[in-house]
Amino acid sequence: MSVNECPICYEEMDESNSIITDCNHKYHKDCLQTWAKDHNSCPICRKKLIDSYIIDEGTFFESDSIYEVNFETFLQQLEDAENDLRQLHNDYILRRFINECIENQRRKEYVRKQRRLRIRKYIRTHTKIRIHENIW
Repeated sequence: MSVNECPICYEEMDESNSIITDCNHKYHKDCLQTWAKDHNSCPICRKKLIDSYIIDEGTFFESDSIYEVNFETFLQQLEDAENDLRQLHNDYILRRFINECIENQRRKEYVRKQRRLRIRKYIRTHTKIRIHENIW
């Protein structure tokens, strides 16, 4: 293997289509991008590539510069994330509203029960008529 040969595909490299990683290994841009989709490390020394590179469909970022940025994909992903966040917020608001309705219903039932008990107590103490307990 010569110095200007890509260690992945074993073809000759020139400066225009090669890239040097932080661990000082030289590869074809396409070869390294293809490799990094399946592996998270340098093919030679196994140092993590994520620390220096973020590789995604058609997008290749190096720590200092940007190559082949696919802005349409990025904008679509950003819009999808925004829609997901909006849906989560709407779900949260709906759950809160439902819980408040349930709590209000419980409060109303508690107030009705207390009112019935007060009426029974009043009737027992102020009348001579005995009211059957199962009426209310």
